[in-house]
Amino acid sequence: MKPSKRKFSILIFALLSFQIVFCQSELEGEGFIEYSSEYAMEDFKTAKKLENRDSLKNAIRYYKYVAEFDSTNEIGKFSISKLDSIWKIEKEVFVSQLIGEWNWIWSGTNWGTEDSPKNCSCQKYWKFDTNTIIIFED
Repeated sequence: MKPSKRKFSILIFALLSFQIVFCQSELEGEGFIEYSSEYAMEDFKTAKKLENRDSLKNAIRYYKYVAEFDSTNEIGKFSISKLDSIWKIEKEVFVSQLIGEWNWIWSGTNWGTEDSPKNCSCQKYWKFDTNTIIIFED
């Protein structure tokens, strides 16, 4: 092996070794905290509070932490069931806000295309229904 290849190999080995050592060590006082069952319980309580305040998107994040930590214990299983129900609610809210006709209007920026409604005197819009998406262009 040539000296330059040997130096490169040693450098790669050293970098990988440092990465493994630092990834496995716990950095005290520098923001890295090992996730434990105590933190899972705190996150579970936080998720329940957020859910009660109708902050479902934020509650999803905390329930997800708990479910990913340990999905076999009682709070992990409950978190998974809550995630399923909250996702259904969020999907219904999103779909209800999306239903209707949406006209395509050129914003006036330099990103407008040649076939924008302003340039071609045409009409473009999308129509969303509960089961269909229709795109109209003339």
